[in-house]
Amino acid sequence: MNKPLLSIGIIFKNDIRCLARCLESLTPLRAAIPCQLVMADTGSADGSRAVAEQYADILLDFPWVDDFAAARNVVLDRCTGEWCLTVDTDEWLDSDFGQLVDFLRGKKRGQYDMASIIQRNYQDKHLRAYGDFFAMRMGRRCGGELRYQGAIHEYLTYRNRETGGCIALQRVILHHDGYFEVDPGHIRKKLQRNMRLLRSELEKRPEDIRTLGQCIDSAENEREKREYTDRTRELLRRAKGPLSVGHVVAYQKCTQVYYDHQENELFLDCYQEWRQRCPGSALLRLDGEALAAGTCYRLKQYDDTLVHIKRYWEGRREVSQGKDLARKDRLYSQYNTDTPRWGSNLEMIRFFCLASLERYADMDDFLRDVNVEALEITDRGAIVLKVLDSAEKLPSAASFLSRCWAYLQNNSLWEAAGRVPEQKKATADFIHMLQDYLTHSREHGALFLAQIEGAPGLAARVLLKTHEEDILELMDQLPDWEWVYPSTYLHIMELRLPLPAALYRQPVEKMANLIAALAKQPAFCLTAADWLTHAAPPETPGELAWQFNLATAALRFDRWTQDATVGESLCMCYLALSSTYLDNVYHAELLNEEDILILPGVHRFAWYFQRAFSAMESGDELGYIRGLRLGLQAAPAMREMVDFLLEHKLKSAAQRELEELTEQVRCILAQCSPNDPAVAMLKQSEVYQKVFPLLFQQRMSASEPQTSESPVSPALLDEALAGTQEEIAASVWEHLARWGERSARSRVDYWETYPLWGSSKEAVVESLAAALSHHGADFRWLFDRLSDELSRRVLTAVVRGWRFFECAPLRGVRESRYDDYFDLDLFPRGRQEVLADLGAFTGDTFLSYVKNYGSLSYLRYYAYEITAESYQRLSQTTAPYPRVVLRRKGAGEGPGTMALHAGANKSANTLSKGETQSAETIETVALDDDIGEPLTFIKMDIEGAEQAALRGCSQHIRKERPKLALSVYHNFEDLWKLPRMIEELVPGYRFFLRYHGGDLWPTEITLLALPPKTE
Repeated sequence: MNKPLLSIGIIFKNDIRCLARCLESLTPLRAAIPCQLVMADTGSADGSRAVAEQYADILLDFPWVDDFAAARNVVLDRCTGEWCLTVDTDEWLDSDFGQLVDFLRGKKRGQYDMASIIQRNYQDKHLRAYGDFFAMRMGRRCGGELRYQGAIHEYLTYRNRETGGCIALQRVILHHDGYFEVDPGHIRKKLQRNMRLLRSELEKRPEDIRTLGQCIDSAENEREKREYTDRTRELLRRAKGPLSVGHVVAYQKCTQVYYDHQENELFLDCYQEWRQRCPGSALLRLDGEALAAGTCYRLKQYDDTLVHIKRYWEGRREVSQGKDLARKDRLYSQYNTDTPRWGSNLEMIRFFCLASLERYADMDDFLRDVNVEALEITDRGAIVLKVLDSAEKLPSAASFLSRCWAYLQNNSLWEAAGRVPEQKKATADFIHMLQDYLTHSREHGALFLAQIEGAPGLAARVLLKTHEEDILELMDQLPDWEWVYPSTYLHIMELRLPLPAALYRQPVEKMANLIAALAKQPAFCLTAADWLTHAAPPETPGELAWQFNLATAALRFDRWTQDATVGESLCMCYLALSSTYLDNVYHAELLNEEDILILPGVHRFAWYFQRAFSAMESGDELGYIRGLRLGLQAAPAMREMVDFLLEHKLKSAAQRELEELTEQVRCILAQCSPNDPAVAMLKQSEVYQKVFPLLFQQRMSASEPQTSESPVSPALLDEALAGTQEEIAASVWEHLARWGERSARSRVDYWETYPLWGSSKEAVVESLAAALSHHGADFRWLFDRLSDELSRRVLTAVVRGWRFFECAPLRGVRESRYDDYFDLDLFPRGRQEVLADLGAFTGDTFLSYVKNYGSLSYLRYYAYEITAESYQRLSQTTAPYPRVVLRRKGAGEGPGTMALHAGANKSANTLSKGETQSAETIETVALDDDIGEPLTFIKMDIEGAEQAALRGCSQHIRKERPKLALSVYHNFEDLWKLPRMIEELVPGYRFFLRYHGGDLWPTEITLLALPPKTE
């Protein structure tokens, strides 16, 4: 080959994931200019070497010696090109490398010793979020011996002379995906390797500012990062005279750590010193100002925040014009805030500052000028909420919302970016926000939203109309039924108008989503019941599906049970619709006792309901009750309907006919004199004899309020707590035996499958007896401290379930309205929530949170999970959602490691101290150390480790008073112990218990704790 102009050097080891991609990206460059590819294998065993052989001009073997510079220098020794370029295997060269070719072919290549190119570090697997960094990857082999120095984070220099000028090739990009979690544990292993090498370097040069900065970047935990930051900060204070580029970069790293840890005073002190000593720093003009803006906003220093944001955008303009390249520190570190995400977030903060300062004219200017496409989804959502709060004072509000809607509906833009799922979520959240605004200000809200262009405006205009023709005309203009406000549908239904035919031509999934949204509105149940009662019978499959699912959804709630007439009317509609629906959807041969189990639960309920009603009409009372109970087993969410039907039995057609006849006779008697011969004749008739038993029966008023349930007696709890440890143990064995061998065996099997309460049945009973006999006062204390009657019933049912194995009380308190941890009556939807989910499992709790509150309601969601398999599924579950921070760590009282013992059942995985050959070692952390920002919600379900984890987040609880949702069923102590611990941290927390378990043995008991009420 010709003498190479450029030698490309690569070292690799077991990089089969990315090696071919890297080498293939270099092929066009090698074709454009004379190149030499020199590669060194440091010990591959995964097939990487075979890939390298297909591309390399020179392929070496070099045993790994824990020194990156040593490996790279072996490669440099074999390079013969005028210039050398170093590339890592997890990088790939951008296809636009023309600037590199022009430089190497031009005269400038002889005027510089070094060249920096852009390393684009991606932060997610979708390759959307990234930061650009000038990496000095090219050196000229002329006039000196070009070498790498540094065992880790190595850098190019000359062994026997000073380094001359460096040119920045800002259009040459190496894409890099090595800084996000490619595989579980990937980043952790990388940091551990780096820190091992860095500690060795630091022993040789303990005050080397560059090495300390690299330790900050590679620290394995927040505590270690803070220690290196403090050491670096001390060196900066002691530094005299002109500062080196390394010192400037150190200021950048220190301020970032203080900002991340929300140590506002330390940050401002460091920032002011940086600004005073390095006023021309490019890093200061961007990162320093961005972080200063965020800090001042935290401190509610809104005017100062606006000053820093202005400086930040001045710095961004310098970057876009390339003027920052004249500042030396630009080439030695990466901007952390030169990203779309940071720009968007600061724009959101700017708008919020203007709102806090009540500068409405400036807010309106912002709305006119802001580029909605440049805003991140969450920032745009936050601005929308703030706009709705002040809509009447912002003339441009409707125009801004119209632009937001137009952007959300630009399908081609979202499709090109591969972000269609995000588009759907963002659009749904946008409609939810407008719907919330309508709920709190319906008339005024409709007038305002009617000004918006597109579907949101059309749907709002419907709310201002009352005539069917006007409503249908507007509805016909709607392009997509999915984005109509639930309030709009309820308005049409309140007027008892037919819904447009186009609604019923939607996919059934969209109908179901709409009905779910309707069900969240306060007026849904009564409106749906009234509309269904007056609606025409369904004529098309779409109408039938709509009416059946609408009736089903309405019956799942108890908002109608106070009005027996409405309840009976709704149940009768459901009776007629369910019969028609099942007959039209399923073949008749499937609708029998043997095959019914293959149907979805809600359809099985409809079938059992039909059977129950048929039994009732034939006079079979037991058959009626049995049918309803079987239906409830199939669909527990229909409990309100079943409870209602057990108290208010529906009337058969014959009963209704008899009541109508009775009413006619009553009217005749009321209109005639008792002495009228016609009355005498009537009383002799067969009809009169038939209705006589009902004629003078007092009817119960449908609107008469039902009596409230009486409070649970403390005596029921005291009974379960009475006795010595020996007496309680004997009682437990006695009651277990009463259930019979099969039932007793089921409970023992359960204890053995989930050995949370003891290693054997004897251990379980002994532990239970000790808990009840020694801690009766604690259970009674909890009974008195619980904040509602349901919680006291749950506590009583659980303790009696432990001692007497009573099933009925547990069934009676089982929660069916709300998902575990998220009782919407206690925890309504908030904004800017920061959650810590300890025991995130596969992401089931996260999905439940998003279902109940929406993805816009959280600012950050920290999810902790210890098992590899669950963590992998958790990663997959949360991948489509932003602002989710995954951590494969255990939660405890402080930093350390514990052994993971994987149970046969995934939910029985446990952590314990010490290690065994079969156990995996897991890092444990205290939440106080691991999460630096304030928390608003902490959930724990960590198999009995809740007490230690609670101690580890005591500072968060004391300072921020977050909402708490804690599992308290993994032993016999947590039920009272965790509330006691919380009470010691912050007196006055309000405690609630909710039950989501079965009736075999008390499980899935959740303690919900709300912070004390503020005066």
